Amino acid sequence: MSKAIKTLMKNKALGTFIFDAVFFADHNMNVVLTRHPVQSGAAVTDHAYVEPETVTLDIGMTDSAKPLKKFGDNRSVTAYSLLKKAMEKRQPVTLVTRLFTYKDMVVTVISATDDYTTMNALRATITLQKINIVKVSKVTLRGGGGTTPRGKPTTAATQVSTVNGKQLTMNS
Repeated sequence: MSKAIKTLMKNKALGTFIFDAVFFADHNMNVVLTRHPVQSGAAVTDHAYVEPETVTLDIGMTDSAKPLKKFGDNRSVTAYSLLKKAMEKRQPVTLVTRLFTYKDMVVTVISATDDYTTMNALRATITLQKINIVKVSKVTLRGGGGTTPRGKPTTAATQVSTVNGKQLTMNS
């Protein structure tokens, strides 16, 4: 029998959240096609882009479980406070689910109903969205062989960005 993977969120500054229950996890990935016509034989990938991934979790935390040092007696209230703090700080977290491990996710939505059925528990729906973190470097090349109208040598700048492990180059 394989070992079950718990759904959790982790961040160095905020710590690790392990949920008592995950009622569902909705994984969303979308590709958007541009509305421009595509010439026959052209690379279709130039006319489509991938939107950031989103994951929506319906989670539960109970106060009746054994108190943990991190959560104390009111585990449900503490869990809600930690989720709220993660959202307010807007720091990327790693989300580990059964299907995939997502890096650089930010909590964008928290929805929790507090009523008689959740008196000693938390049931919340949270949405996380991937934030595209890029590395940019700029390289200046001198002596492009030409001069400006005032006789100064021209320069060309190349900006290199890495987005999700793919290198993009832009000349100016």
